[in-house]
Amino acid sequence: RFLAFDWDKTNAQFNWGGRVPVQVNCPAKDAEACAYAKEIAVLLRDAGLQLKYDGVVLDEEFPPELTGIRIVARWFTQSPPTFAMADAFKAIGVSVERRTNKFSEAAPMLVLVGKRQ
Repeated sequence: RFLAFDWDKTNAQFNWGGRVPVQVNCPAKDAEACAYAKEIAVLLRDAGLQLKYDGVVLDEEFPPELTGIRIVARWFTQSPPTFAMADAFKAIGVSVERRTNKFSEAAPMLVLVGKRQ
């Protein structure tokens, strides 16, 4: 799985790089999902987004039923970026769902990378 969409175009169009912290998680015991998550984290960082923990969180409590990608906005200001990111993943044929979970303005947007679809 290689990501081939234009993050620079997406970032410029929605002007959100750097202002929304992003945390990328994968299931700790799924090497394939975590390798894919690392690719995504590199693309996000290269596009100018602020990565929480500067990489991928190997999540022991990851939702076992999740396939594809789930993007979770943790505050209202994160909603527009989640639409842009979801559209970018869908454009390359990746299954993605988007959720909003009001938590804290300081909480990062979550990108959960599950098992292969």
